[in-house]
Amino acid sequence: DEPFTDVRGTRVTDAIARDTHRTFPGILDASHELSLHRILNAFAHLHPTLGYIQGMNFLAAFLLIYTHFDTPSAFSYFVRLMRDFHGMELFGFANHDVGEGNRLLLHLLGAFDRLCERELPALYEHFVSESYPPQA
Repeated sequence: DEPFTDVRGTRVTDAIARDTHRTFPGILDASHELSLHRILNAFAHLHPTLGYIQGMNFLAAFLLIYTHFDTPSAFSYFVRLMRDFHGMELFGFANHDVGEGNRLLLHLLGAFDRLCERELPALYEHFVSESYPPQA
């Protein structure tokens, strides 16, 4: 991976490397971390204006796990989620005020809940049993 700097002056490859080993420790092994790094680095190159934002690692890792560690599929899902389903706005690409960003986040969390309940019912039940997300 060739290091590059995004528009905010962040050395993207370094930021990704710092975060990949901290993502789902005990679940992702070294080869999964390398796949995660490749997904995030490729996305940052594809969208250099946004680059890499901390937190993207967990979303991409979830997709890796969901696709049974099929890196090309996880990357495709990640790009679609970011581009077509407001993911880039969640990470600050669009100029939303705080209220609008919070509404978007709540909308996306609701969508995640419904998707998780349908596709991963055991995980959803675990979240419910742990009172996640905490109620305000």
